[in-house]
Amino acid sequence: MKSITEIIKIGFLFFIVACNGESSLNKEDYVHYVTNEDNGLLNTKEINDIEFHLQYEPINYKVLKKVKNRLITPKQYREDVERFKGGQYFIFKIALKDKQGDLLKYEAKNQEEYADRVQYFSSRMQNDFYLLDGKDSLKCNLFHFERTYGVSPFSTFVLGFDSNNELKEVGNTVKEIVKDDKVLVYDDKAFGVGPIKYKIRAKDINNIPELTIEYDVK
Repeated sequence: MKSITEIIKIGFLFFIVACNGESSLNKEDYVHYVTNEDNGLLNTKEINDIEFHLQYEPINYKVLKKVKNRLITPKQYREDVERFKGGQYFIFKIALKDKQGDLLKYEAKNQEEYADRVQYFSSRMQNDFYLLDGKDSLKCNLFHFERTYGVSPFSTFVLGFDSNNELKEVGNTVKEIVKDDKVLVYDDKAFGVGPIKYKIRAKDINNIPELTIEYDVK
């Protein structure tokens, strides 16, 4: 449950964005905006005993995750934008709804089935993602399974696809502009729940406020 302070802060953030249209946000507020499910960039589906989460990661969000709380110079920012340009990125997470137990062992009948699921998550799973972007059907060309060995209830996957999203210079950063809605499809082979689809609307991506960074002048 969110604290009263956090609820007030998020409400104030929404008020600013609503009043100003395409507002600019500092690093902390930008992260809050992108990761709030109300803004259409994070989507959760519950099927049987399992939760499936999909987070769209705009390029500015990728840059902020990389630098974390450190100051960044204009040169470093541009280098990171160049690094991520040409791709579109997602974080996909799976967990048991009660957040108890090891997802990898869920309904596995023996050690062989457990080992096969580990192997699937580590490599074969990449082939079961694709992204419908306008008229294009894109294969997942960046895939990484972040195994936590029981430290977190989530199994986390980094996904990347080719992109022709426009990058527009706005303020002292860039902003992504897209034309078409995107549909990410995961054709599950681990839990027998069939294809899972997530729609990320172009409107929600284009409505992401501008990021304003206080650069390190060194």
